[in-house]
Amino acid sequence: MPPRYWWLKRIGVAVGLLLVTLFALRLWWGWEANRRLQAEIDKIIAAGEPIYPEDFDPKEDIPDDQNAARLLIGADEAINLTSEQQELLHKVTGEPELIQARLDEVRAIMESNSEVFRRLRRARGLGRTDWGMRFRTPVINNSIPSYDGQRQLCRLMDVSALYHHGTGNDDEAVEIIRDALAHAENLSQEQMLISQLLAWACELLMIQAIENTLPSFSITSKNENPAQEGGAARHAQVRGLIAELLDERGARAGMRRATMYERMYQVDIHKVFVRGSTTMSAMFGWGGGSPLSALEAMWQHVLLPALTLDIVGALRRTTALVEAAGASSFLDVPTGGYDSATQSGFQSLLHPLQGYLYWSFERAFDQFFRMLATRRLAATALAIRLYEVDHGHRPETLAELVPEYLPQIPEDPFAKNRLTIRYLPHAAHPLVYSIGENGLDEEGKVQRQLGAGDFVFFLDGWRPEDNADDKVSPTSPQAGEHDDDVKDDEGQPDENGEGEEEP
Repeated sequence: MPPRYWWLKRIGVAVGLLLVTLFALRLWWGWEANRRLQAEIDKIIAAGEPIYPEDFDPKEDIPDDQNAARLLIGADEAINLTSEQQELLHKVTGEPELIQARLDEVRAIMESNSEVFRRLRRARGLGRTDWGMRFRTPVINNSIPSYDGQRQLCRLMDVSALYHHGTGNDDEAVEIIRDALAHAENLSQEQMLISQLLAWACELLMIQAIENTLPSFSITSKNENPAQEGGAARHAQVRGLIAELLDERGARAGMRRATMYERMYQVDIHKVFVRGSTTMSAMFGWGGGSPLSALEAMWQHVLLPALTLDIVGALRRTTALVEAAGASSFLDVPTGGYDSATQSGFQSLLHPLQGYLYWSFERAFDQFFRMLATRRLAATALAIRLYEVDHGHRPETLAELVPEYLPQIPEDPFAKNRLTIRYLPHAAHPLVYSIGENGLDEEGKVQRQLGAGDFVFFLDGWRPEDNADDKVSPTSPQAGEHDDDVKDDEGQPDENGEGEEEP
């Protein structure tokens, strides 16, 4: 090589050394990323928690006659509705006044679906559930079951509870509500987050039914013979309903399972990318999606360690959320996850999954604690109603309910320092409330948008409707001194956002 080309030789050597160095760095980066991922997986395994799809298989077979899921699937299949009745069912769900106005048509729905309600009642007493889902890699290709029939069961139970109350059979109305709570817990035993969301929606729908009917709910006093009060709910029945609302073990276990499932899904996504069986574009539905595109080739071969490390970060955050399912307060839920909206283009390339997945989890935990707060409010409202039945008036403070009607005053899951839920017995419309996500006590101001206002449970059946205050609700046959101020909302959806959760 002539001396005048030595500079070209030096450049070629330098480029070669650079490529070798980059290749070595890529090998080290991939090794280190895989080491960190395996370390996180080993921690999960050491804790005895599932991390691979087959880990979610049931540990034992449940006979069909002891499997609540089989009964619930059978109840779904037994639903007998004409197209007109289906339309009516949607229309009257959560609407006690509409049910009263179309009582004969609603009665026909109840009678034609008596077998459905028998199966729901039997499922309530079983407590063991296997929905038949078996997850295998790639989980992204596993089919998701349709929950339309289970949503329909939720609507049927809501309408049935309101119907029985409207016909003076509060004894059966309470039992239907208890069936619905058991149905929601059985739904939550499925691992996927979508089943938890449906379970919460069903619970919130039934709690709305409690709020709509509570002022006129007929309950025997603790010293009365139930036979003397035809159709009245028994004191012990309502106590059982209160205990079930305050028992959060099933809901928390369901949220924990769903979070562990999402963690497994993260690991399985990594396997899919390593094998090259899908692409980022194909998974998220972005434009392009061809595995041969330059961008996809870069992801699959050059920046795969970045995806691995992104999964490691997601696993750490999700593991923290697994524990948060048992937290006493929403304030204990980890926050501050990766936010893709605030990152530069290169940073977002290094974190394709964390912002998407972690944002979804934060929203789910927000709704989970809203559901817990609403259950506690409903239980407290029922305890106040029992006190009112026994004493002829509502208590002045929640402390008067302990220990006879409540084991303790429920904590507000959104408040600091384990403060309890609030009670305003002398408001224009008496209520109990939680302060909500913003952590501010707004003295029972109804939440009209997410994060603003309190979660409110009205004790007199009134619901705010465009600030109207001119609709009088039915007077309770067992009401106390506060009945003069009772108003009615005509069964409108809960304006604190709970109405949006209707299945």
